[in-house]
Amino acid sequence: MQITKKQHYVWRFYLKPWTDSKETIACCRNDKVFRSDLMGVGQENYFYKFVEISDTEAWWIEKIALNGNEPDLLKEMCINWINTYMAPFQAINALKKIGISNEEEFDKFIKEGEEKAYCATEKIGKPYLENIYKEELSFYDNFDDKSGFNIFLCEQFFRTKKRYEAVNSSSKHGIDTHKLWPVFKHIFATKLAFNITYRTDKKFKLFLLHNKTGINFITGDQPVINRYATKELQGKPINNFEFYYPITPKLALLLTEKNYKNDELYVSDETIITELNDLIFYNSQEQVYAVTKNELDRYKNLARN
Repeated sequence: MQITKKQHYVWRFYLKPWTDSKETIACCRNDKVFRSDLMGVGQENYFYKFVEISDTEAWWIEKIALNGNEPDLLKEMCINWINTYMAPFQAINALKKIGISNEEEFDKFIKEGEEKAYCATEKIGKPYLENIYKEELSFYDNFDDKSGFNIFLCEQFFRTKKRYEAVNSSSKHGIDTHKLWPVFKHIFATKLAFNITYRTDKKFKLFLLHNKTGINFITGDQPVINRYATKELQGKPINNFEFYYPITPKLALLLTEKNYKNDELYVSDETIITELNDLIFYNSQEQVYAVTKNELDRYKNLARN
């Protein structure tokens, strides 16, 4: 197995619309703006390395993540994630007990296993993005495609370094929540996608937001955001939900309960585009991306909230 050392928490295929003819992208990190190839952004060495989970930790994950009221199917899906993370180490330990040991191969699998899983998720998501680039959203009318796309989108929301760093790093009940986040992120993505897909009291829809201004959408290392998540600060609860996902410099996706009128989806007011770009910046962890460097000058000296 070939080990991928630089493991991307922002999908490189997704970032391509912001690249130039040399496939470089403008990036703002802290107070520096520079150009980079896609291998150099939105990544960290062995970011998806498997972690070994004890039986006690598995019990706590289930206790924290599931409230007992989930439908049987959803509960089964979530528990499968726990089992998936325990399985590699159980297999390795079982092999060692019968005298089979290959530390180099074991190390490769632990470092590479989840990276391969995300490649499979991206393979699911690529046809959807290609349809969206053509401004074609009819796939969302098909239940299987709706379910598949919702899972893809929620995984993109939870997979990032931003979500990892947002986890409380303190240890509770002897459990390191940072260590267990790799399992939690899939469970939370599954639960969110399940609710978006199956809830009967709320109907979520896809809309395309068309940028008709002279400025471009930017994106960041947290490319999927809840538009309302930064609007109610000071510890107030967030009562509204709408996923915002810039797709190209001129197109963005909205997953929402709202019913948008057609004229609301064609934006010619630069103030609105700037507000959306600022939301991407404030929701980012370290990096925001654009087509040109001068589009990022605004963000060089702004502090992230």
